[in-house]
Amino acid sequence: QALPDTKLVMYSLMPGDFDSSIPEKLLSKRMDSVRGGDIVVLHDRPDCLPRYAPFLEEWLLSVQKKGLRFVTL
Repeated sequence: QALPDTKLVMYSLMPGDFDSSIPEKLLSKRMDSVRGGDIVVLHDRPDCLPRYAPFLEEWLLSVQKKGLRFVTL
């Protein structure tokens, strides 16, 4: 049972940064598929961050150029 004043929020886009068998190019392509309203899961584990960090800033800018914005839930 949920605690009062809490909501269950599910993700809608998990590009697979945790899976080392997924090439970085495919990871980037999956991240580029983001749409308005998506909740994107990226992991900050030491083995995950280096997989998307090289193109994260560029990705953030491209998402903003699509007219999307980031919000805190």
